[in-house]
This record gives sequence, C-alpha cells and structure tokens, in this order.
Amino acid sequence: MRIPITILFAACVLSISGCTPDCETTCNKLVSCGSVEDGAASLLECENSCRTQQELYNNDWEDAEKQQGFDDLKSCIVSETCEDIASGVCYDDQLYVW
Repeated sequence: MRIPITILFAACVLSISGCTPDCETTCNKLVSCGSVEDGAASLLECENSCRTQQELYNNDWEDAEKQQGFDDLKSCIVSETCEDIASGVCYDDQLYVW
C-alpha cells in the first residue's frame, strides 16, 4: 500500500509542531539572542539549570501544571524573535527563569 506524499508531509508537520523543544535547543536560542552570556560555559550552565528545573517538575514534584508551563516557556523562547523575548513576551513570573 502506498501512502500519498501529502499525507506523509502532513503527518511530519504535525509531529514536528507538537514537540516541546529540549533544553539544548532552548539555551542555544537564548545564547544566540544574547539573553545568556555567550560562551560554552554559559551555555552549559543554562542547559544544566534547564534540565534541573525540568527534572524537578517531572520527577521530584510530579507537578503537571508547572511542567506544562515550563514546556510552554521553552516553546515560546524557541518560536519568538529575540526582540520579543527581550521585551518579555515569554516571561512567566510563576516559573524560575534560568
């Protein structure tokens, strides 16, 4: 059975758009925007802090609301422009911003 290319393309787009960015992708965006001091050490610190917060919500607290908020924050950072991020479009005062 052959699947039409348009259905395959639609499935790929849906699967990509539904994914939450990982900490590496999110921190790379922040570094590229200048929101995190440039350099390998700062990038690593950002990623470690992000992962720590993610594990805290997932494993330690098992807090689905905070995890969803954190996922939304990462998605916002990756999808918005640097100017919008700097103006606070992704800011959530309920979450620790690393």
